[in-house]
Amino acid sequence: MSYKTKYDHYIPKRDERASDAKLSTKALMGMTEADEACYKARYSDVGDMGAREHFEKTGHDQGRLATCAPSLTTIEEQTYLDRYPDLQHAFGRNGTYAQAKAHNHMLDYGFKENRSATPDYGVPIFCADKETTTCKCPGTVWLGLKNRLDTGVRISTWEEFRTWKTVNKTDPSSFIQCSKREFGINKPEYKGIDTQCWCERFPAYIPNVCANEGEECLCNGRILFGERYAKGQHSGKEVNSIVSVTTNSWTVNSANQTGQHTCDSKIFEDVDPLPGVEKRCFCDQKMTKISYSLEQRVKEYWRQKRREQELREEKIRAEALAEEAAKKAAA
Repeated sequence: MSYKTKYDHYIPKRDERASDAKLSTKALMGMTEADEACYKARYSDVGDMGAREHFEKTGHDQGRLATCAPSLTTIEEQTYLDRYPDLQHAFGRNGTYAQAKAHNHMLDYGFKENRSATPDYGVPIFCADKETTTCKCPGTVWLGLKNRLDTGVRISTWEEFRTWKTVNKTDPSSFIQCSKREFGINKPEYKGIDTQCWCERFPAYIPNVCANEGEECLCNGRILFGERYAKGQHSGKEVNSIVSVTTNSWTVNSANQTGQHTCDSKIFEDVDPLPGVEKRCFCDQKMTKISYSLEQRVKEYWRQKRREQELREEKIRAEALAEEAAKKAAA
């Protein structure tokens, strides 16, 4: 399925690249009936007022989430791209344009399809909730509300934290103070409002899924070929990292600079590491997780297995011919 055509006329609902992410009037018009229902269910102070009206009068300035789908950070956008090869083909593997399109896809399609943009290492973690406390975060520090504005209840999860206005700052080399002044918030409406900070770590480089068996893989690095499901064919839980895929039989080959390859045994010297099992391909674009020497050892292993198979088949043919000759001689 291609999403390019669907997104030619898409109106973005949220601009995550602005530190103080706000929705435009045009974006407000993009709220669906489902979004309105989610908004009313999410915020208890809407009352009898319509979701659109409440958002326009109150929610807009407070940075409330106006869609059913979650609001993705830049890291989550890239995680979303890395996880789904169809999005890579539609939007590209990385870059601002591809990430923005991925964000839009989650809003309109991914959420309904139960797709996930959560990194494999998990969601961001709570960092601090006092103005005098600092955060040492190898990534991005997010500052937002400590308590909900509608109920006053403490916000305790990342998902809930991101349904209100947040601002971010990235400086992995030093400690960042969890204060409104540090994040440049001097607006009167924030006076007396308690805030807290969460740390979103930069993800370590991990080769991503580039295609399922039979599909086209976009890669200019090393391509791994192994099982698609952790417990065999049709188990339901897909393998999303090479750490998992290399625990079973697999093979690898360097991709040339054409950038696109069909994910099947033909590009791996006709090696099928798991006959009868659904497989998928992973792209090590940076060529750092699988070294050249390991690639050669894996190839030599499968070449040796092929030679052994050929010798066994030759022996079987020779024995069959000998048996046939013996029968003829006896006759």
